[in-house]
Amino acid sequence: MGTMHNKFLKIVRTLETDYEPYGKVERDVSDCSCGCRHFAKLAGQVGEEWGVCSNPESARAGLLTLEHQGCTEFGPILLDPALMTWT
Repeated sequence: MGTMHNKFLKIVRTLETDYEPYGKVERDVSDCSCGCRHFAKLAGQVGEEWGVCSNPESARAGLLTLEHQGCTEFGPILLDPALMTWT
């Protein structure tokens, strides 16, 4: 992962609305690494830390995002109980 991770760190856009130390927002809620339903992970090993935000309400929408940059528009992954099978 090292090479791509380092390349992405050089090009990733940081916003004031990102969590510290990437932006100016003090973290008080979960970031993308905590299972945000809007965080579309990249394929392969690099997807363990990198993705694209798909939340139109977020300032990071459509942007390459390191999972810890986060934003205040975190949305937890919701499971539909009807889709779960109990044995």
